[in-house]
Amino acid sequence: MREFTSIKLNKQGDIPVYRQLGGAFCMLIERGALKPHRKLPPIRKLANALKINNDTVINAYKYLENKGIVYSIVGSGTYVAPRKHCEFPEEKIVHCVMDCYHVKAYEQRKARKPIERI
Repeated sequence: MREFTSIKLNKQGDIPVYRQLGGAFCMLIERGALKPHRKLPPIRKLANALKINNDTVINAYKYLENKGIVYSIVGSGTYVAPRKHCEFPEEKIVHCVMDCYHVKAYEQRKARKPIERI
């Protein structure tokens, strides 16, 4: 669950939160932090950790499933699909996630704190 609590979402931005969350999952998959067949966190647990609505997580999981990035097993959960390369759903999402990282890095430099990775 540790790698999911570092996800930062812009609730006031132009990109829907569920797509931002989908983009963050793609980045984790791309970096190798989420391996094929890895179970994703339960909906309620992730929603509570990120302080978002359960429906937002449901929509993100459905969005990723429609893209073939994850798969669901009824009664078991949602898992990372077996693929060699995760295509980012939208380039804008990547920029949104990277912008969040750069803003956070700037704020940490300003406060003279070590830069955290997302």
